[in-house]
Amino acid sequence: MKRRSWAALAALLLVFSLSLCVHGLPAGEGTEQDVPQRGPQEPQSSSHGLLRWEGASLLLTEPEAGCEAFLSVDPVEEIAGRNPQAEVYFRCFSGDEGLPCRAVLTLENPYLEGEGPAPLPEDCRLYSLAKDGSLLDVTSLFTYVAEDEDGNQIDGWRTKVWTLGSYVIADCDLEDEA
Repeated sequence: MKRRSWAALAALLLVFSLSLCVHGLPAGEGTEQDVPQRGPQEPQSSSHGLLRWEGASLLLTEPEAGCEAFLSVDPVEEIAGRNPQAEVYFRCFSGDEGLPCRAVLTLENPYLEGEGPAPLPEDCRLYSLAKDGSLLDVTSLFTYVAEDEDGNQIDGWRTKVWTLGSYVIADCDLEDEA
């Protein structure tokens, strides 16, 4: 199997970028949202196989993998508008290229940073967002983790992945109307 260089992969990730909302800002609450930055964002830290976007997501890989990924920002109003009462967050890793190894993806719990009571993690739903806008409930593929093996606070949903994708976190069911 031919391996692609990470520089080439980074270029592919930019070409296939999708835009979604991150940084703890719910989508669908009007146009007053102050999105800190639009477009692909590089992780704020990348050491020992840990890629982290503050308040959004983290990806743990083998340290020698040296993988870099990008996280895009913009709400998907079509999805957020399906249930006006839902508080919906989006996490999208640009492109859908495979990783050089199986990685652990943790989607941080965005409800812990908001005001008011946070929904219980077990009441939240996680969806995979396809390029055609359809949703697939993937909640059962994730496990909620409050702390990692070293005692570090995580507070997020964790799963193992071979590819990065687009995810929707909702505090209630979102019916796929497509």
